[in-house]
Amino acid sequence: MNKYLYIFIRILSYLPFTQFIFKIFYGLVLNKLRDEFSGHEEVKDIILTSDTTSPDFIYGLSDLNFLIIVENEFHPKKVLTEFRDFISQHLLLKIIVHDKYLPILTEDEIKTDVIKSYLIRNSAGDMIEWKSIFTTKAYLFKLTEQDYFAISYSCVQTLDHYLLRSGHKKNKRIQFKNIYKALKGIERLHKKHFKTNRKWSMRYIKLHRFPFLLNVLEGKLYYDTWKFLTTSDKKKQGLFNSDLSIPEEVTSYLKSIYTLPFIDNIVIIPSMIQNKRKDLKGKLYFDIVLNEKAQKKHKKLKKIRNDLYKLSSTRLKNRVRYTSTQLHLLQNAQALFYFPLETLYRNRKAFSVIGKNEEIIVSREAIYHSSIHFLVTQFMRFRSLEQKSDLIGSKFIKSLNLMYKYYLLNHYLKGNEVDFLGDQKIIRERLTPQFSAIKNNDTVTEEDWILIKAQLLYLLKGIRDELAKKDESLKTLRF
Repeated sequence: MNKYLYIFIRILSYLPFTQFIFKIFYGLVLNKLRDEFSGHEEVKDIILTSDTTSPDFIYGLSDLNFLIIVENEFHPKKVLTEFRDFISQHLLLKIIVHDKYLPILTEDEIKTDVIKSYLIRNSAGDMIEWKSIFTTKAYLFKLTEQDYFAISYSCVQTLDHYLLRSGHKKNKRIQFKNIYKALKGIERLHKKHFKTNRKWSMRYIKLHRFPFLLNVLEGKLYYDTWKFLTTSDKKKQGLFNSDLSIPEEVTSYLKSIYTLPFIDNIVIIPSMIQNKRKDLKGKLYFDIVLNEKAQKKHKKLKKIRNDLYKLSSTRLKNRVRYTSTQLHLLQNAQALFYFPLETLYRNRKAFSVIGKNEEIIVSREAIYHSSIHFLVTQFMRFRSLEQKSDLIGSKFIKSLNLMYKYYLLNHYLKGNEVDFLGDQKIIRERLTPQFSAIKNNDTVTEEDWILIKAQLLYLLKGIRDELAKKDESLKTLRF
């Protein structure tokens, strides 16, 4: 029932005259939350972080995002559970409120700049304004260096989700809206290397106003997007290297697509955790670097991705991500990956179809900003119980990968050289012998989670303590 109602509302949102009606519904949601929580003894404030005045905000399509502030002496998880329970009991709230992403902070934590940075996804100016739903109070603050990192990171990750990786299989209007916002953010912060054109903006605005033109505009929007991201094609950097430590059928397929004029390079990144044997296992990530000739190749890119997926095996699963020379350099040089040490790992372990992967220099400062963002992201995942729900029921290798990344970052922040050994046996020994009885493909149970959580929090607190040596405000993070 809820699913069909959700779809019906999404369809209605395409009609211009329904926006006024949906705006009333959104107002009712705010009133409902205000009536329920304004007198709550533990809730200090609820802040609306969605910019409902933005032309990108579409009533009926866009969610309402909130930040919950609790009194210092109360535990946030209790309030979060109560808030989610309240939303689940009201159909209108379930449809409009983004309850999977519900950050909750204490009074002291909201005063910490680096924690606020995590919540910033984009900004058209140098100031951010959030509004309380209880009063007329506005939370106004100027963007810091960490905030700009957070915006760059968010823009790149948005492109990853909606374009570069598997593509977005749902609402095309939402897909292009998010791609457009990401491109505008990248252009604003990195205008030396990226610049949108007027045609792209006009086409997006036209789609925003007249969604029924999607079939007409879709191909042109993909064209403009890749034109923004790519540079002119160049001569291949070298001959194809057939001596790759990957399955023969995959090598053969890569050799066939490397000759295509719109592909400049293919970078291959193995999973961080491997066995001592030479043959790879786990996941194999392909970064396919495109040039401007890819602008009209959307269907061909989709076929290449599907073909490589089909060449996966039970032992080695292929994952494809498209990028461009400019974006590849930006993401690596500024550590705009989920894991802060990703560039260092790629420099050490990645290889390309033309031989050794080109090493990209990443500064310690960039890794520092990335590490802060990673720490706060993990902190919020534990706070919102997202980490628990994500790992319980999954394969143990997923938890082991996360523990290993925590261990590596902790090791790096202490000033040590990171070796990226990757040998599963050594990794297990360095972490804790308590997991020796759990196999990689075993499903994580509630009982396993108790041990996994303890190890993750121990390592995460170590990361916090190392970063707090430069920014003492991070000590306010309570796990």
